[in-house]
Amino acid sequence: MRLGAVVTVSLLVGGAGGYLLRVYQDSVVPEKWHETAQMPLVGPNSGLSYSTEAMFDSDIPLPAIANVSAKAKFRPSSDGANKVTLGYVVVVTVENLKAENIPDGYKVPKTERVGKAGELTLLPPKEVVYEMHLSFTLKDKDGFDLAVVNGKQHSLLSGQSNVLQDLIDDALPQEVAQRTTAIVPHLSVDKCVTCR
Repeated sequence: MRLGAVVTVSLLVGGAGGYLLRVYQDSVVPEKWHETAQMPLVGPNSGLSYSTEAMFDSDIPLPAIANVSAKAKFRPSSDGANKVTLGYVVVVTVENLKAENIPDGYKVPKTERVGKAGELTLLPPKEVVYEMHLSFTLKDKDGFDLAVVNGKQHSLLSGQSNVLQDLIDDALPQEVAQRTTAIVPHLSVDKCVTCR
């Protein structure tokens, strides 16, 4: 009789301990930074794309993107228990705008009327600004896609290293964060802001 009671108590304690361990593991958000590999900027696996507007409707071309580095990490979400959000820091280095790539119409100051404020003189641009956004593919240990999440709009300025940092708005299940072993960024250039 005593052996049966010991076995029963052991099973109950073991089961409760296993349950509590699982609950604890489910509540832990992995907070390590996921450093991404060097993002290819050309070729079939390129992490860079341009919208039709950026490619064909922009009269000032975006200079070459020299380098993109990224890191991301999961943060507890305000959307409730067992939800996380992705935070990221991406550095995009864009080369300088060459003077010969600026169309003649931009090379002289231009005066525009701005409502009741009067006239505004626009000086010739020395660099160009494009609007872009990021997306991130979350992958598991076998390389399968777990989720794709979209970042916010950012401005990309030529002639500098642009530091883009934000949190993704969409919350993800915590299980996705726990299974994620790689985060792959994708940069999408949307439109020229400097272009008229």
